[in-house]
Amino acid sequence: MNIKKIINYVLILIFLILFIVLQYFIIKLDVLPQKYYLLLTIIEALLAIITILFSFLKNKIFNIISIILSILLIIINSFGIYYVKHLDKFIEKGFTGDIVNLSTFYLISSKDNQVNSIDDITLDKPVNYYVNSVNNDKAREKLGNYIYEEVNNLSSYLENNKNTNNYLLLDKINYSLYSELNPNNNYKVIYEFDIKTVEKRNFEVKDTYNVLIIGKDFVGRDDLNIIVTINNKTHQVLLTGMTRDLYIDAVGYNFKDTVSSMHALGEDVVVKSLENYFDTTIDFKVSIYTNNLVKLVDTIGGVEFCSTVNFRTTHAKVLGTYDDSKGEKMYVKKGCREYSGIEILTIARERIAFNPKGDHQRQENCRQILTNIVKKVASISTLSNYSEILDSLSGLFTTNMNRNTMAILVRNALNNPNYEIIESYVGGEQTYNAPLGIERWKGSAIYPNEKEAINARAKIKEILNNY
Repeated sequence: MNIKKIINYVLILIFLILFIVLQYFIIKLDVLPQKYYLLLTIIEALLAIITILFSFLKNKIFNIISIILSILLIIINSFGIYYVKHLDKFIEKGFTGDIVNLSTFYLISSKDNQVNSIDDITLDKPVNYYVNSVNNDKAREKLGNYIYEEVNNLSSYLENNKNTNNYLLLDKINYSLYSELNPNNNYKVIYEFDIKTVEKRNFEVKDTYNVLIIGKDFVGRDDLNIIVTINNKTHQVLLTGMTRDLYIDAVGYNFKDTVSSMHALGEDVVVKSLENYFDTTIDFKVSIYTNNLVKLVDTIGGVEFCSTVNFRTTHAKVLGTYDDSKGEKMYVKKGCREYSGIEILTIARERIAFNPKGDHQRQENCRQILTNIVKKVASISTLSNYSEILDSLSGLFTTNMNRNTMAILVRNALNNPNYEIIESYVGGEQTYNAPLGIERWKGSAIYPNEKEAINARAKIKEILNNY
């Protein structure tokens, strides 16, 4: 047997091994519709048969063709294994196992206090802690073995201690809400740390279900809230948007609150309150993090945004802060163009420039941005930095959706790419003096338009029950 034959057979053997490995990962991935999987397998099998047959022929031209086909098939399967394996790893990380959530806590003191770091603290008095901070028991445990005293009324404490050297432990969301309503507050952060909590994944699989998409701002509050109702039988998707300041009953509390500030009461309160208000069940939730959005958009080389008007942003191009004095504003021209990560974030945050339909327009802009990101990520142009994009996507969101539900949705979408997309929205009447949170701080809220709410509830029921 000559050397060319040996090389040819070795190449065929390598191809066949890679082909089997690729089949394993495709089956494990379980998102490719059967018709596409069968088509791919048949094409590769035919090429394999042709390659093997040509290798046995004595004609040198056919032998050379066989070698070329073997090399080509090795390259194709190697790339296939690389991409499918990375995608499987991404899905495994995002849609299996328990969900780890982080909540940030601050140890704060008066700006007059000379101490600027926890390492410099000499405690001759107890550490105060805000009892209404979610997970404050875990925060005290992580902070250390100090003597702690309760603070029941945050407003009163902050007013009475703004010129003292006392220390207060509270969550970032409540502190940021206070700072937003009191921009001249006399406090500083001495120490910042995160608390991990573990949530069990929802492994239920249904044909119709609701997904709550939550857009998290810099401090963890809910800036964007969309209930996505999916019917895999009728191939319909309903997007129910709402203003972040929607003022509704907070389940478990005897008061109303905005969806945004309600997060300080715990994410479960937000979910239960929206379930109660829309008279439905939220099966899954997806939290999207503002800071990581910038990295993803930059990784995919920018994202297109189309504006129907010229506008100047009231927010600056800054990340991780609401201090717009630290960056420049944007002027967005009417029409379509590509924007960088920080530019897309600035556009997504904007609402005041669109008054009187400010928050409604922001919800529409965010939906457009998310749609364009999905299209860009799915485009062939992103293959060159595929692993970087998946890493960025992993940091962009957390979800309690299970792998089977996600796989069924993707298979259905590939089989039926023309899902009917329906939109509804609940807005209302603006007020600037509504009681917010447990402290009943006065702030901006939207009293719901009940006609829009009734229509939204009815539409959710219709999509869920349509077979």
